[in-house]
Amino acid sequence: MKEKIIADIPRLLSLLDRNEFSPTYGCFDRSYWHYKVVDFPAATYQQGVLVLALLYKTQFSGNLYYKNNKILDYLYAGMLFWANIQNKDGSFNEWYPNERSFVATAFTSYALSEAYLVLNDEFSNKGKLKEIVENALKKTGKWLWEKDDKNVFNHTAGAIAGLYNIYLITGENRFKSAAEDKVKLIAEYQNEEGWFYEYGGADIGYLSVSLDYLAKYFQKSNDLKIKEILKKALDFMVFFVHPDGTMGGEYGSRNTKYILPHGLTILADKFKAAGYILSKFHQSLENRRIVIPSTVDDRYFVFFFMANFLQASLKGFNQPQQEEEYLPFSKFKHVFSRSGLITVKNQWFHILSNFKKGGIMQIFNLQSESPHLVYSDSGYFAKLKNGRILTSGWLNSDTCLLGGENNPFKIKFGTNFIYVKYRFFSADKFIFFRLVNYILGKNSYFGSFFNKYLKEMIITRKKKMSLKLEREIIIENNEIIIKDKISKGKDPYFFDKLNITDCLTSMHSPTSLYFISNDLVNNSLTSFDFAELLNNNSEFHIEIRLVFKDKMVSTKYLLNGNEILMQNSN
Repeated sequence: MKEKIIADIPRLLSLLDRNEFSPTYGCFDRSYWHYKVVDFPAATYQQGVLVLALLYKTQFSGNLYYKNNKILDYLYAGMLFWANIQNKDGSFNEWYPNERSFVATAFTSYALSEAYLVLNDEFSNKGKLKEIVENALKKTGKWLWEKDDKNVFNHTAGAIAGLYNIYLITGENRFKSAAEDKVKLIAEYQNEEGWFYEYGGADIGYLSVSLDYLAKYFQKSNDLKIKEILKKALDFMVFFVHPDGTMGGEYGSRNTKYILPHGLTILADKFKAAGYILSKFHQSLENRRIVIPSTVDDRYFVFFFMANFLQASLKGFNQPQQEEEYLPFSKFKHVFSRSGLITVKNQWFHILSNFKKGGIMQIFNLQSESPHLVYSDSGYFAKLKNGRILTSGWLNSDTCLLGGENNPFKIKFGTNFIYVKYRFFSADKFIFFRLVNYILGKNSYFGSFFNKYLKEMIITRKKKMSLKLEREIIIENNEIIIKDKISKGKDPYFFDKLNITDCLTSMHSPTSLYFISNDLVNNSLTSFDFAELLNNNSEFHIEIRLVFKDKMVSTKYLLNGNEILMQNSN
C-alpha cells in the first residue's frame, strides 16, 4: 500500500501553495489560491499537513520525502495557514464563510494536533510557531467542548480524537474531560443495533469513519468505556462486508461504499470482527474493487483518504483472518429493524437491503469461483410531465412494515415516493447567499440556525407523494423473489419516465458517488420504461425471480404476471 500512496504525493503537493512569498503560502485549497474561483479557503484541505508530517518522520523504501527540509517547511506553512484562517471563536469553515463547521473544526483539530505530536522534537525549537499552533488548538478545543452534533456522529468521533490530542499537547485536563464527555454522548446515542446515527440511519462508510477515530482515541487513552462501544459497532458492521471484499452501498443512509482502514489495523488484534473486516478490505484492495485515495476528488483525497491509508500502511497488518476461520459469519439471517437493514447469507448468495429505503438492495453470487455482484437495485425513479423527479429510494422512517416471517424468510413493506429537488446556484441566489454569509453570518446564533436550515433543506427535508411502492422479499433455499406493486394513489400524476435503477442515489452525501467496478453491473430491468403503463392504469406489478444453481444465476422478470425477460449468468 505504501507504494500506491507514495505515487499520489505529487498530487497532494500540487494542491499546496509552495511559494513562500505568496500570501496563501501553506494553503492546500488549490481552487482558492491558484484557480481563484472561490472566495474563501476550506479549512478541511489543511489536513494534508498530517500526510507530510508522517512522510517526513518515517523512513521506508521509496520515501524520498523523509527528513526533507522542504517538506518540513511546507507542513509548517500549512499549520500556520490553518491557524490564520481560524474564526475568532475557535471554529473553522468548510463550505461557506462564517459557517463555523463542526466537521471542519473536529477533523482538522485531529489532523493538526496529530501532526504536532508526530513532529514533537522538531517543534521544540520553533518557539513562535509552537505558540501559534498551541493557541489555535486550545481555542478549537474550547469550541468543540461547548458544541455537539447529534445528527452525524462521525463528527463527534473526530472531535473525541482531536480533543484527546489537544490534552496530550497542552496537559490541560479540561480537554481530556471534554473528550470523555463526548464518549458518554456517543455511548448514549449509539443505537442498540451497534450503529451511530448518520442523518437518521446507519451508513457503513461513515460507520468506518466513526470506528476509525474512536480507535485512535482508544489506542492513546486506553479508555475502557470505549471498548464496548467499539465491539457493538464492529459486530454490526461485519454483517455488511460483501463477499467480494467491497462494503456499503446505496442501501446505507448516506450511500457510501468505502471504509477507512487505519482504525481497523489498531483494533484487529483486539476484536476478531475487526481482523475479518480488514482481511476483506485487503482482498478488495488487491482486486482494485474499492474506493482508494487516487479515485476520490481533491477535497476528500486530503480530508479522509490520504492520511488514513498512509497511517494504516505504516501501522502494518498481521496475518489476515481467513473467512472459514470466522464461522459466525459464514451463514446468517438478520433484520435490523431500527436501521431497516436486511442481510441474509447462505451457501448460494448474500443479499443486503434496506426496507426503510424502499428495498434498495445488492445480491452477490457465492457459487462462482470468484464471488461477485449479480443484481443491483436502487429503487424506482420517475420523471413527471411537469419535470418533477420522484424516487422510492429515499431514507423514510415512515416506511410501513406490512408483515414478516422466518421460514421461509419473507418481509413486506410499503413506502411512499419522495419528491427529489436538485438544487443549483444561480447568480442571484449565490449573491444573496454570500450576503447572508458575510453579514448575518457574523452572528453565531444566526449562523448556527442557518447551518441547520441548509442541512435540512439539502439533505433531510422530504415531501411525500401519494405514489407508492409495496415490496415483498421472499428467500427460500437457493431462490430470491422480489414482488413490487406500484400504485398512483390519489394524485393525478402523468409520467414522462419511470424506471427501476441500479446504482443511483438521490439524497446528498459528500462522500457518495465514488465509482467502483461494481457500478458497471447492469440491472436489465433498467431498460424498461413503465411510464405509459402507469399513465393508463392505477397500478402495475413487477416480479423478479433469481434462482442460484450450479454456479449459474437464472433471473426471470415478470410484468403483471407475464414474463418479459429471462437471463442466465454466472
